[in-house]
Amino acid sequence: MTTEYGKNKPSGQDIRKERFDELLDLDARILRLLVQRSRLLGKEASWRKAKGKARIDAALEKALWAEWEQAGRQGDLPPRLLRQLFNHVNLFGQDDVKGRRRADAYMLAPRREPVDVNMVAPRCLRRTRLWLTLAAATGKPLTLYPIILNDPFIELVKTLNQAGGNASWTGDDQADVQKGPGLEFEGRLLFAGDDPLNFYLLLGLALGEAGRMKFSGGPGLKLLDLSTVNAVLPRLGARLVPLNPHGDGLPARLECGGEMAAKIRLPESASPELAIGLAFAGWTYERGLVLDVSQCPEALPGLTEVVEVLTDAGLDAALDGDVFSVKHGTPVIPEQPDLPPDEVLSAYLLALPLFADGKVSLDRFPAQHSVTETVNALARYGADLQHEDGRLVSSALKLPDTNVDLGDNSGLVPLALVLALRSRRELFVPIRNDADMDTAVQFLNHLNASYSMQEDGLLVAPSQLRWDGSWASPSPYFCLASALVSFLRPGIAIENPGMLTALWPQFWNLFNTLPTGRMKPKAPEPEHDAPKRRRIKIGK
Repeated sequence: MTTEYGKNKPSGQDIRKERFDELLDLDARILRLLVQRSRLLGKEASWRKAKGKARIDAALEKALWAEWEQAGRQGDLPPRLLRQLFNHVNLFGQDDVKGRRRADAYMLAPRREPVDVNMVAPRCLRRTRLWLTLAAATGKPLTLYPIILNDPFIELVKTLNQAGGNASWTGDDQADVQKGPGLEFEGRLLFAGDDPLNFYLLLGLALGEAGRMKFSGGPGLKLLDLSTVNAVLPRLGARLVPLNPHGDGLPARLECGGEMAAKIRLPESASPELAIGLAFAGWTYERGLVLDVSQCPEALPGLTEVVEVLTDAGLDAALDGDVFSVKHGTPVIPEQPDLPPDEVLSAYLLALPLFADGKVSLDRFPAQHSVTETVNALARYGADLQHEDGRLVSSALKLPDTNVDLGDNSGLVPLALVLALRSRRELFVPIRNDADMDTAVQFLNHLNASYSMQEDGLLVAPSQLRWDGSWASPSPYFCLASALVSFLRPGIAIENPGMLTALWPQFWNLFNTLPTGRMKPKAPEPEHDAPKRRRIKIGK
């Protein structure tokens, strides 16, 4: 006898349990297969990377999608959703390249000694890329030193060179652009890697030319939602057409050359990277560009840096409240522009004495950058900061005892959390968006920390921290926060330390060589007397 689902309570409960158990079994099998698939893709990507090839095998991806597409038609699955799912599960394979399995997690157990770190402050990551792009676009020679040579920067060098830029890097702290004709986009196919800022910087510059070109990208850019971009581009005489009928991201064809408005207003859904890309290229547009970002204020910190770079290059650029403007002009590129410290990365270093005692001295730290909101905030939360002879020296003065607010930058939310954990008082940490709130809660849960969720942040209480198992960090900045809090609770295990290595390749070496943070010099090779030559007679 067949019983209709929910017809009567006992039978309905039985059927519900049966279906629930069946779904649990199906999901368990799907996840086991997903793990196997991710490991295989990870091995393939690692092998290709070791051979100097792109991590993604285009032929393999095409063949796999053909199977998915056929199965989707047979199962009557929506093509667009299926393509999005395909792109998402391929990301697991890419993460496997950078991550580690739980049994092989990276253990953070620093030495319990006061630190004595003396180093050049890490230079601003974003401005490094802005200067490189500006020099390549104009074909003017440029040297950037010292820099952090990370994955997004290397991808940008390669993308610029595909458009005719003469960019290169030397060692792990210098990049150069040689004199050349500048960038050309007409008819090109540019692989923009995985970083949205790189893509938008090139997109903004390409809009200044009439014609057609194509962009492709890695797994991250394939998931990029271009609908917001296409809501803006018609005002700039262009459109971006996704080449995958079932996807909204790259690859896409850019068609441009129509009349460009002198002023546009970005919608609320616009990303900060889109705002930076358009603003940075505005000097190439015949009428310049006025950009209203009142609906996306999170773009303002990046636009401040854009204005400073363009102004240093002799262009007429300004940021008045939430309106950016730049006039058409010709940049004058300094041969070696001054790169200020990276505000976020430097903040984590300056906070180190609050967790480990001792001091951190950051060289090449101009006085004007020692009074930023972030640096001043660290002073309020217990750091003793002294600027002397071009260095900013940090030591511990007291434990944080006031609510921890480091501003709107998502990269500083993890630092605010661990500063609150360092306190012996209950402190409030404001968190301004849902994504940051979700990752913050995950982090605190892994630490067994006591907290309560408020409408606009977290109230973090003094806790006996405990750590079980391992954790896949959601961002490089949570890796940095984990390194700091490991002084309070050693044994934190991170499954994906490579996420931070991709952003800041030198950090783990610095962390593992504390208290000084300096690698020991290699022992000189032993000198051996040259072996005596012997004459060997062959034949008669």
